[in-house]
Amino acid sequence: MIKRKRAAGGGRRPKGPFSGLTSSLTIRIPAEMRQQLEDAAQRSGNISQELLRRLADSFYRDRDRARDPAMRALCFLIAETAHQAVGIHLGEEERPIGSWRDDPFFFRAFKIAVGKLLDELEPPGPIRPPVMKWFGAFDKLTRSYETPQARGEYAADYIWNALLTAPASPAERENERRRAGKIDSPSAWREFYGMPDAARDLLKFRDKKKNP
Repeated sequence: MIKRKRAAGGGRRPKGPFSGLTSSLTIRIPAEMRQQLEDAAQRSGNISQELLRRLADSFYRDRDRARDPAMRALCFLIAETAHQAVGIHLGEEERPIGSWRDDPFFFRAFKIAVGKLLDELEPPGPIRPPVMKWFGAFDKLTRSYETPQARGEYAADYIWNALLTAPASPAERENERRRAGKIDSPSAWREFYGMPDAARDLLKFRDKKKNP
């Protein structure tokens, strides 16, 4: 009997945001790290996809760190502000007595604290809208630069809509990956990698309210 050879490109096709892979790499990793990857891959269903996602995340974190040191510092301060808004933490693990995300009292305290922090960081001087001519006089984006209020509302509406529509299923992730690839900008890739995780972690409390 003639032994059949596997056709080139045969085998299981990779599924997920990193489909269409064309290069292979064999590495050795500690057993405990492999176990961590396998545990994490319960979500993605594929250890290779999980490894590639984490590798890509590390590259984009490096780009973010190099992009805006002040924003990185502000994110740290906001995280510490959330910690302080709850205040009392118990035990060596510092378990909070409340949740800034799920408890209305602590969320309002956190919101007020962040506002005061931003007030302290606000640069001095007159507020002058930037000159925006290249997008057209009646474009919605251009009009949003007329006042800080309009610009802030535009930015918040964009982020909130992106959060609500973040791709969740593998098919949605693949479509979004292709869209980000066509745009090929750092912000598009940041949104592609970060928004689904943000939606999962920030919006899960809404599901709890719907299904107590």
